[in-house]
Amino acid sequence: MCFYKSPLKIKWNITKKLMVANIIILAIPLILIAVIGFGNIRNKLEIGKLQENGYLLDGEKSDIEHNIEAMSITAQLVVSNKNLMNFIETNRDISNEEYVKYSLDTFYDIQNIQSTNPAINRIKFYIKEDKYIPEIYPYIYHEDQMKNKKIFNQVISSKGREYWVANNVEYTGITGIYYNVVSVYRSINIPSNNHIGIVEVNMNTKDFFRMVFHNSENNDYQFIAIDKEGTVICNDGYLKNNNISTELIKKKFYESKINNEKGGFILNNHNKKLMVSYVYIDSIHGYVLKVDSSEAVLKSISTNKNIFIFGTIILLILLSIVIYFINSYILKNLRTIIKELKKMRKGNFDIHLSIVTNDEIGELAYHFSEFSNKINELVSDIIKKETVAKEAELRALQNQIDSHFLYNVLENIKMMAEIEEKYDISDAITALGNMMRYNIKWDNQLVNIKDEIDYIKDYISLDRKSTRLNSSHRLYL
Repeated sequence: MCFYKSPLKIKWNITKKLMVANIIILAIPLILIAVIGFGNIRNKLEIGKLQENGYLLDGEKSDIEHNIEAMSITAQLVVSNKNLMNFIETNRDISNEEYVKYSLDTFYDIQNIQSTNPAINRIKFYIKEDKYIPEIYPYIYHEDQMKNKKIFNQVISSKGREYWVANNVEYTGITGIYYNVVSVYRSINIPSNNHIGIVEVNMNTKDFFRMVFHNSENNDYQFIAIDKEGTVICNDGYLKNNNISTELIKKKFYESKINNEKGGFILNNHNKKLMVSYVYIDSIHGYVLKVDSSEAVLKSISTNKNIFIFGTIILLILLSIVIYFINSYILKNLRTIIKELKKMRKGNFDIHLSIVTNDEIGELAYHFSEFSNKINELVSDIIKKETVAKEAELRALQNQIDSHFLYNVLENIKMMAEIEEKYDISDAITALGNMMRYNIKWDNQLVNIKDEIDYIKDYISLDRKSTRLNSSHRLYL
């Protein structure tokens, strides 16, 4: 099996990886906090804005109810005026003197009643018995002028109760101008089954709905009113400037209102989010709405979000710098170990690490030093063993060379003895050569019996010749 080494290129060291890991660990929760947290903040701010608008609407409702009370009191004062009631109940022809007197008294009485509340625009009294009493402009009119109005039957059927019209039109004959008013009508029945006329009290719509008609064009909100007939009462302002349909608001209002008292809802209109709050006005059976742009809320959230993001970026940068220096300090000893490993790779096993710490890097340095020392010991042992083996091999080779030399010398002596016909010497040299060959090739504890017997025979033969004994030796197996 072959292994091919490829050069290791480190693009990201541990310090950078730890920095990125820490940044990711911090950034992900911060991003989640930004997304979820600012979403919740936006919802809470929108709810808070709706509640704030509700408080403003409560103030407008209080102002409207004050106007309603003023108009109701005015109508009651008219009905309670005895001079006026006596004049209206006249069922006979009156003289010119009486007419002038009643006219002046009625004029001053109604004028005094109206002067008690300057917001009252006009007071009218429609009399039924028009054959005895002529019209006295601008207060006394004949009831025939009201019969062509669609509200006449509702006023009569109310039987003395107040009937309110929030979007009425008043015409002044002198100036010839039409203007919008809020009107309250009350049928006069004296006694209860005898209808004698209708009292009408008007207040200018701009005075009745002050907040609706006092919007600045620079505001990002607007008040509107919706009467019981569904007619929208509003002024030029935010809605018109931003091409926002009041009919759309009215439609969404009827779809979204939870109860008849007060509430609010969010309306999306051409990528514009509107916050609509409403309050119910019981007497006129209508609603006052505050339409508010959420741009201010979103702008506030966007500003806070940008500050949070900027602060987060600064925090991450500072943390990255701190993490970098901390990791550099922690990994300083690890770089020393890597440096020593590179020296070992080049064949230098003389390693000296002076790292003494109680952490994992200190333990790694200790075991690395022990590993290096063990490698040095093993290398020394291998070198020693190789040296001994080489020496033994040289000695064996030297012995082989000496043996062959001796064999050749003995073989020459043997040949010389045979030439001289000295066969005893030749046999003795032959026995000695056999014994030397046997001793050299004996490298095992186990031998053949035949080889051992031949060795003994050669030894006895050589012994006889060396001691010159003629004694007979026998070998028994």
